[in-house]
Amino acid sequence: MATDNLSAVLYGKNDLRLEQTPIPEIGPDEVLLRMSQVGICGSDVSYLVRGSIGDFIVKAPMILGHESAGDRVAIEPGVPCRMCDYCKGGTYNLCPDVVFCATPPYHGNLLPDHVTLEEGAILEPLSVGVHACRRAGVTLGSTVLVCGAGPIGLVNLLTAKAMGATKTEGSQGNGADHTILVSSGDAEAIAKEVEKVMVGCQTSPSSAVATKSGGMMVLVGLGPSEVKIPIVNAAVREVDIRGIFRYG
Repeated sequence: MATDNLSAVLYGKNDLRLEQTPIPEIGPDEVLLRMSQVGICGSDVSYLVRGSIGDFIVKAPMILGHESAGDRVAIEPGVPCRMCDYCKGGTYNLCPDVVFCATPPYHGNLLPDHVTLEEGAILEPLSVGVHACRRAGVTLGSTVLVCGAGPIGLVNLLTAKAMGATKTEGSQGNGADHTILVSSGDAEAIAKEVEKVMVGCQTSPSSAVATKSGGMMVLVGLGPSEVKIPIVNAAVREVDIRGIFRYG
């Protein structure tokens, strides 16, 4: 058996190198998988071009690629400590000691024969959409606005539809009932377009204020470390603001 493996190792901003790295020896509660498919996450791109994403900064060489499948198994890239209050409470994704991109046996999911390895690799980003929609309480008859038409935005859109949302707005051609093409920085004009097609939305340049009173806003993608939100407006209208971290 080979003793090393070709890996994409990121040393810092715009410093990505293909290197042979040692194949680790596995412990008694671990398995070794032959990787077949690996997706490129938006976080991988951000680490490459910016050297960081949110508060997560590249401080040491890291191997990119966590959306993966191999040996008919879809990979869960995060391994928690299994001992802290978060792990015991079922929110292992919030474990402060989670090690990302390692795979004990129960963190892999066997793929049925009709699911390809390419589809298996996409289960990781799909799980982000499932977790986000669960946090948002999406159910039959929900009205959902998805801001952003990247891969994570699209899986959120498709997941919301699968969970029963009957009115969605997002990317054209991917299941959305309505779409808005953002071609300028005129936030007021964009918000008015949202108001036309989304029941319960109010005219505002902010997605927090565009959320209907008593509604839910979920922050899914990682952007700048600090974001300006009209929190008082959201508070007096009882708009709940939630975040997600990967999936749970």
